[in-house]
Amino acid sequence: FARPIIGGPTTRGFDLYFGVDVPNWPPYCYIENDRTLGIPSQFLPARLLGNNQGSLPGPAMADWNFEQLLPTFAEKASHFIAAEAKQNSPFFLYMPLTSPHTPLAVNAEWKGKSGLNLYADFVMETDAMVGRVLDALEANEVAGETIVLFASDNGCAHYIGVPELEAMGHFPSASYRGYKSDAWDGGHRIPCIARWSGAIEPGSTCAETVC
Repeated sequence: FARPIIGGPTTRGFDLYFGVDVPNWPPYCYIENDRTLGIPSQFLPARLLGNNQGSLPGPAMADWNFEQLLPTFAEKASHFIAAEAKQNSPFFLYMPLTSPHTPLAVNAEWKGKSGLNLYADFVMETDAMVGRVLDALEANEVAGETIVLFASDNGCAHYIGVPELEAMGHFPSASYRGYKSDAWDGGHRIPCIARWSGAIEPGSTCAETVC
C-alpha cells in the first residue's frame, strides 16, 4: 500500500482523483490520485461485515466506517467546484457515488426518514448529497452554465428489502419486471436526469432511450 497504484483514473485523462476502490470490498481506505491515504494496516471490524455492509474481511484504515463515504464525496466535490469556478474555465466532474448500492450505511439523521426501510432512507440521503453538489454550483455562480447529468448503473437490487417495499406500495422498478442482475427491463432501465439551463426546458421529459 506504500506503492503507487498503476492504471488508475489519473493515467486515463483525469487530472485529479479521490475515492475508494469497491466500497464493500477491501482495502477499506480512500485513494487520492495514485496513492492510498495512509496505510490500511488493520482488519475491518467484524461488526461491519455482512448485513449489506462489508462483503469480505480485509485490510482497513483505523476507525473506518461506511457512513463517512457520502458526506466526504459531497464535500470533496463541492471544494472542487469552488476551486474550478475561480479559474473561469470549463471543468468536468465525474462523481460515481457508492450509493444507493451496498454498503447500506445510513447516517443517523437519515435513519427512518423515508418511513419505508433502510434502503429508502439511503436513497433520501443520496439525494441530499447530490443536492449539496448542486448547491455548490449555485453558490459559486456556475449553475447556469453547467450541464448536470444524473443516472444509475442498473436497477434496484432485490436483496435490499424489495418485498418489504412492495408491500408498502413502493415499487423501485416502477411498472417494469425484474431487478438488478435480471435481464428484464427492471434490471436495466433506469432514470436519466439532465439539467442544462437555456437548452432543456425545466420539468420536461424525453422518451428516447440512451446508453
